[in-house]
Amino acid sequence: MEIVKYPIIILGAGASFDYIPSIHCTKSENWRPPLTSGLFNEKRFETISDQFPEIAGVVTDSSITVNKENIEEFLTQVREKALNGNRERSKQLVSLYFYLQKLFLEITNNFGGQRTNNYKKLVNQIIDNNSIHPKACIINFNYDCLLEENIPGLNRKEIDSYINNSIQVIKVHGSCDWVNEIRDGLFPEDMEEYDYNIYKYSLDYPGIIFKEFSDKDIFSSTEYRKNFWWEPGKKNVYKYGVPAIAIPISQKDKFVCPFTHIQTMEKSLQQANKILIIGWRGGDNNLIEIMKKYSDTPKEVVLVLGDLKSAEEAKENLKNIDNLNFRMVDTTFTDFFNTEECKLFFES
Repeated sequence: MEIVKYPIIILGAGASFDYIPSIHCTKSENWRPPLTSGLFNEKRFETISDQFPEIAGVVTDSSITVNKENIEEFLTQVREKALNGNRERSKQLVSLYFYLQKLFLEITNNFGGQRTNNYKKLVNQIIDNNSIHPKACIINFNYDCLLEENIPGLNRKEIDSYINNSIQVIKVHGSCDWVNEIRDGLFPEDMEEYDYNIYKYSLDYPGIIFKEFSDKDIFSSTEYRKNFWWEPGKKNVYKYGVPAIAIPISQKDKFVCPFTHIQTMEKSLQQANKILIIGWRGGDNNLIEIMKKYSDTPKEVVLVLGDLKSAEEAKENLKNIDNLNFRMVDTTFTDFFNTEECKLFFES
């Protein structure tokens, strides 16, 4: 087995939250990506939640929670009730998918594109330390597209571009600009009564959101519109897409990602000799099981989670994976670039 010296980088919500230092921020901080515990912040995101009024029940109940674990446990309960036929909870769950999609699209549009950001610094580290053939596999748990904006050669309009690139991006929980295609036969012949609005229809028929999708059903929204856009008088070519994201529940059933992307990730985990973890506490069992599968060779793991307590938590969650040699950094994503650990990780 050839062990190649390029990094695996795993990005959790903490990485996007620390996308740019406040001192360099040129856009409204109200659009800073939230941590899970702040997903339903009414003061910041009321304009988005107002577009999906059925989410009010989720926002109201989630206001009594205090951290990520409580939010995920609460949403797990909402999902269970919805799948068991609770009509109101079904509508709330449908609204959650569309709310998250819209929220992170707006975050990308209103907070992205800033010059001095940490994702750009991260990509520069990859390029500077292997300038001839810069290579890395970045496993990204975030719905937003702030990272992709900074990846040379990545075209968000084509979903295969995420892996057909020297710096590969694997969005295991989906993306705000991805959709699952709804196949023929799930809609009435005439969608006119719903104004051809997939959200309105989904509220009455939530099964189209909860169904099992094939990885072949996932498209970038631009690619999807290009191939399946509606033409008046030709309803047979009118296709529909619902948000392709994994909502934040305690344990995700599976990845929301094309299978070819998962294969690319597995190959990288099999070959690489080092892993940098930023803002992810090791809470996804699906990824942990894959990491166990490819743990026969030693890997250096650097944990950057803002403080040592959070790094220790991540280490504890990953303790059952063999051959991981941990180094914990008592620093934020922003400050990591000024450490010797950063230099050692990328140059070794």
